[in-house]
Amino acid sequence: MPEWGIKAADSAADNRGEPWCARLRWQFMTTTLETPIAGAGSATGPGSVTRAVEQALAALGEARPSVVLAFPAPAPDLASDIGLAQTLTAAPIVGMTGNASLSEAGAIEDACSVLALAAPLQAAVRIATDASGRSIEKFA
Repeated sequence: MPEWGIKAADSAADNRGEPWCARLRWQFMTTTLETPIAGAGSATGPGSVTRAVEQALAALGEARPSVVLAFPAPAPDLASDIGLAQTLTAAPIVGMTGNASLSEAGAIEDACSVLALAAPLQAAVRIATDASGRSIEKFA
């Protein structure tokens, strides 16, 4: 007998004939999402931001993105690449540059990683002119 005097046994009151542990499955609920809430993409070389955003949006399927987080490497055509990528979605594209990005294959250089988030996730965006964060100009 267990230390507390509780013994696992069937009860005639439940009329199921199942052991008590089998009945536990009726006490828990699970939630399945039919629509993804995030999509990821990554690409290397010129135009990597646009291609990574395309991949992330495609991974969302029918879900509408609320924000797209992009992490590109510095490149001469970065501003025009981000501008072209922004035409793919009404959601704001935000992020920061860095020397390397993460993809499902691991770390990649001279590339861009993107994560698109969809409803019900929401985001607030701050725009700063100084990387150290000393001078915040806008809060949206």
